[in-house]
Amino acid sequence: RGWVDHTPFVYYYSQDDQDAGMVRDDQVFGYDSRYVGIGSRGKFFHRDLQYSCEMAGEFGKSYAFSDEPDRQNIHAWAFDSELRYLVPDRRASQLSLGYLLTSGDSDRDYSPTNTIGGNRAHTVDTSFSGWGFRDTGLVLAPRPSNLGAVRLGASTFPLNEYKALERFQVGSNFYIYHKQQAGGAASDTLSTQHDSFLGSEIDLFANWQITSDLAWAVHYGVFMPGDAFHSQRARQLFFTGLTLSF
Repeated sequence: RGWVDHTPFVYYYSQDDQDAGMVRDDQVFGYDSRYVGIGSRGKFFHRDLQYSCEMAGEFGKSYAFSDEPDRQNIHAWAFDSELRYLVPDRRASQLSLGYLLTSGDSDRDYSPTNTIGGNRAHTVDTSFSGWGFRDTGLVLAPRPSNLGAVRLGASTFPLNEYKALERFQVGSNFYIYHKQQAGGAASDTLSTQHDSFLGSEIDLFANWQITSDLAWAVHYGVFMPGDAFHSQRARQLFFTGLTLSF
C-alpha cells in the first residue's frame, strides 16, 4: 500500500491437457504447461507517464512432431512492456510505445504452437504458447509466439468541445514485426522464408460512444509483408460495427 503509483504483481498458472497422450494417424498429442510471471503497472512524473511491464517463464511437457511417444521439455519465455504518455491538453490525447518479445524454436518448421509441424523430436520446445490477449494489430494479428513486435500509437478526442462528439475518438497504431528465431515458424503460415523480418502495419481507427448504450467503431489496417514472406503483396482489412448495450 505504500507504493501509491506502482502495483507490482506475481502469478503462477497451470494447465493440464485432458487429452494428453491421444494418438491420431500415428501422431501423439498433448501439451501440459506451467507459467510463472512477474511484473508491475504504475505511473511516473505526476502521473502523466504510465507504464506496464511483465515477464513470464513457461515450462512443462509437450509432444514432438513425430510418431515417437516420448515427451519433450518446454522451456520458453515472454516479455511485454508499454509506456503511455497522457498529453496535458483539452483533447485527452495519448501517445504510446510498446514492445512484445516471445521466444521461438528454430526447429519448428511450420507452426510455433501446434503439434503438427511443430517441435522436432529429442529437442527442447522453446516456443512460447501463452494465454490471454495482446494487441498485435488488425491485419496480420500474429500470435505472441516466436514474435517481436514494436507498437507506436496515438489517439485523441478531436471534437470534444461539442456535446454530441465529446466521446468521439480517432487514432492510429504502427507496428513493426520480427521473429525471435529467424529459422522458426511464425503463426502466419505464409511466412515461409527463413528471415526474421515479418513486416510492418499501420492501423487507423475511429470510435464514437454515441450514447451511453450505443457505440460505433470503424477500423482500417494495411500490412506490408517483410522478407519472411515470399509474396510482397500488401493486405488490407476494413471493419465497422455498432454495439448496443442493454
